[in-house]
Amino acid sequence: MKIQMRLFIGIPVTGLLRQQLSHVIGHLEGQKAAEGVRWHNPDMLHLTLRFLGETALSEIPEILAALSLIARQHQAFEVPISRITVFPPAHPFVVVAKTPRVEQLLLLQDAVENTLKQLGILPDQRSFKPHITLGRWRDKSIRYFDYSNCQVDQELMVDQLVLYSSEPQSGESRYVIEKRFALLKS
Repeated sequence: MKIQMRLFIGIPVTGLLRQQLSHVIGHLEGQKAAEGVRWHNPDMLHLTLRFLGETALSEIPEILAALSLIARQHQAFEVPISRITVFPPAHPFVVVAKTPRVEQLLLLQDAVENTLKQLGILPDQRSFKPHITLGRWRDKSIRYFDYSNCQVDQELMVDQLVLYSSEPQSGESRYVIEKRFALLKS
């Protein structure tokens, strides 16, 4: 019997941005340097606000109630995509669509972090670097990668919070939307 789930809180990529990023993935995976990249399914692209990891099933109702409250306190907004790039800078192995540190996004992420802390969930030790992961090199050794022609002009519509579960499968994880919470219409 399952007693915990691997969870994270995110913002789904939808609409025209998802289509555009799907085209970017298609363009990039044709490059020789893309050999060994495990590309994400465009239908599951998201911006992670907070990774929770293995979470006891008994904690989930409190987390759901907290996300519902946060969603009712924040208005929907859009976040531009600044560029397609790789990171982390020192030893890059992830292909991402980066977003700037927009104040509304930082406030939303901060609300999630502070609310989780009130529930007794330890704060994330990593600083928040907003991005949408497009793919990862399996062997974590990056080669030259030309993403200079990958332009994205659509914005990420931040109109909902989603609690996702992550189920490891052969070579990748499968993401399941557990619950959606609509932000206030602006």
